[in-house]
Formats: sequence, structure tokens, C-alpha cells
Amino acid sequence: MNKLICPACNKILSVQTVGHLTVDFCAKGCGGIWFDNFELEQVAELHEVVGEVLVQLENKSPIIQAPSETSDKRLCPRCENTKMMRHYFSSKRQVIVDQCSSCNGYWLDSGELSKIREETAKSTSGEGLHLDATLLSYIYNLQIQITKKSNSGGHSRKE
Repeated sequence: MNKLICPACNKILSVQTVGHLTVDFCAKGCGGIWFDNFELEQVAELHEVVGEVLVQLENKSPIIQAPSETSDKRLCPRCENTKMMRHYFSSKRQVIVDQCSSCNGYWLDSGELSKIREETAKSTSGEGLHLDATLLSYIYNLQIQITKKSNSGGHSRKE
């Protein structure tokens, strides 16, 4: 099997097994982690012990600083010559991740896993409920308006 190269600092990634999960970690460079398809979902929530171990691993790396906000798309370490997409991890728009459109793997820079886990904890603890309730109310009112218009033949009437 070919050694994977870090998309952020070009060091060789180390294979790291934590519990049931094996990830590729930039131990001698920037401290980033490569997650193959469906691996990130297994550690994103705070109750996942494996995720906490990986966060501690991130914190102990020597971290040679890689550029955090680069406009250049990074190459997927798994798929040869495939550039990854940069996007927000969730609708909260707090953490930008790199994802390969070919293999669906994720590259997280050092510190991003802990931010994702915090973000996930906030959304499950109820902090995001107000926004969700507001959005649902808006959608409900919009649906009522559409229904009224379709019942009146497309013309809105004043009551």
C-alpha cells in the first residue's frame, strides 16, 4: 500500500489505530487527520471516546503550521490527482473542511476535529433549537400562503 502524503504540508502520513478506527495522521507535520468515507461520522459527536483520543493526539502533535485558509485546493491523499472541495462542515458555518468528491474522505487540519465535536454537541444540546423552530415556523407560514393562493386560483384576497 502506498504511503499517503499530507495535503497541507506534504509530510508522509502515519497510520494510527484508535479503538475500532484506523486513520492517517500527520504526526511529523501539521497535525491534520485524514478520514476515509464514513469515518468522520464515527467520531464527530462528543460521546464518541475514539474522537476524544484523536483530539488528544492532535493536541500532542509537534504541529508545523500549515496554511489554514488557502485558496488553493488541496490534493486528496487517497485519490491520485484529485483536488478536494472546501466547504463548511455543517449549516452552522463554523468549520471549513476539505472533502474529496471521488472517495468522500475528509481532511481536517489540526484543531478542526475538536471544533466539529463542540459544534455537534451544541446542536444536540438544544442551543440550535431556537433557530430550528424559527425556520420551521417560517416554512409553515410559507406553506399556508401557498395553499391560500392555490385555493383562490392564484389570486390573493384580502380578508
